Amino acid sequence: MKLFPLRQVAAEVIALAVCDLFPGAQLIGSQVTDVGFSYDFALQQPLNEMAIPFIEEKVRGIIKNKLPIETLEMVRSNAQELLRHHEQSLRADLLEECPDQLVTLIKIGTFFDLCPVVEIKNTEQIGYVKVQSIEKIDDFVRIHATAFPEKKELTNFLKKFERAKKKQHHFLEKTLEYFSFSPELTWLPKGVVLRELIVSWWKEEFRRLHGKLSASIPGQSVEATHKNILKRLKPPLEKQSLILGEWTWHSPSDTTYPFFRGLFTVSKHYYDMIHIFFHEKNVFEEITSCLQFILKSITLFGFEYRWCFKSRDKPSPKYISILEECGIKCDFERDRTMANPRIEVRWRDVLDQEWQGPYLEIDERKHLIKLSAIGSLERCIALLIERHQNFLPMWLAPEQVRVIAVKKESDAYAMKVCERFAQEKCRVALDEGSGNVKQRLSQAIKEGIPFVAIVGDAEEKENSITLRWRNDKTKKLIMSDAMNAVLTEMEA
Repeated sequence: MKLFPLRQVAAEVIALAVCDLFPGAQLIGSQVTDVGFSYDFALQQPLNEMAIPFIEEKVRGIIKNKLPIETLEMVRSNAQELLRHHEQSLRADLLEECPDQLVTLIKIGTFFDLCPVVEIKNTEQIGYVKVQSIEKIDDFVRIHATAFPEKKELTNFLKKFERAKKKQHHFLEKTLEYFSFSPELTWLPKGVVLRELIVSWWKEEFRRLHGKLSASIPGQSVEATHKNILKRLKPPLEKQSLILGEWTWHSPSDTTYPFFRGLFTVSKHYYDMIHIFFHEKNVFEEITSCLQFILKSITLFGFEYRWCFKSRDKPSPKYISILEECGIKCDFERDRTMANPRIEVRWRDVLDQEWQGPYLEIDERKHLIKLSAIGSLERCIALLIERHQNFLPMWLAPEQVRVIAVKKESDAYAMKVCERFAQEKCRVALDEGSGNVKQRLSQAIKEGIPFVAIVGDAEEKENSITLRWRNDKTKKLIMSDAMNAVLTEMEA
């Protein structure tokens, strides 16, 4: 059985259990995710996690009783009247915002709620439900839970979920010092450098596409700006496509999420936006080029992902051929609201939750491709932190080398070492801490600095460095050899 519809019904069983346990509970609504679901309530009494065992016991009873599940289609006004009759006035009032005249309800015993059509016939088919947390948000309470058809599946998921929770980037906020939420998102110095490094990589790859960087006009969309440039330049597109790109603020379609997930769920994301104006004879070549750009970012960052083809209809043989040539296997998702086909990457985080990533959208009628080769910069950084914690790849490390002087008298030589590394384009910093060498080395290791260069009297006399790699390897090297060792890692 598919998990999404199962969890939709499990959310309704949670709602039924809460209404039975806490008279006067008002239903607000549910949301299903890749890892579980949530339901929001307005309650007359406070509710905390001490209530979880009672809610779970009630849910088990509902499942065991094999209550019949029915789907009802009703005129909106009749549905509102029915909900008010069952003392769910808030849920009835929320229906005023629904644009449809016909709505779908679920009936479990004498319980009614708004819910899409489901194929589950009785509550026993839901399987096993686990309430994970209860959260107070403003004037309502949100219950987070998950459900699986088999007990073993639930047990395995919960073990994995507990391990993964410790690696979530926003739980490491204070330890890693890339950003802070206080309460709004603020980028700290390390985070600012990391953002700049990713954008710089993008710019290099973009130039290889023969792209031109642009800047949007305030109050005008990126697409409108790029179309105006096209009109002004009037390039011969049959000879070479016009490729315009920039970074801009954007809200992805999956920003709404039932609980805080740090950089994944900020309201505004910094996106790379590229528009490719092409001649119809070059469409195959340009789509292939875009996919190769995305594949480069996938390979570079090494995240878990899947490809998805979204459109009104199944992909045509032309698109299938392009995808096969690029070695891409796509899941098809029908979306009748989409005017143009869209090929996108769904990043997977440490909890296996999917997030919208890079994409390209093809408008053959306008001879236009919209491309985002990285997607949200915030999500990219969140995934990097969850994958690597404080041990980012050498090219992305905000600080690549830290120089530690054994004593004050060695500061001048330590500064000379810093200058040599800086000349080789290394991101280097001099440790000016007050602790002993062991303490400062320990701090550098904790921060994930790829190389630590320790210098004292002996190193100064020999024009050498005691170099410590991130993998615990330590070796005394003459200055030139130490430089080569670091540069080799930078180029890897």
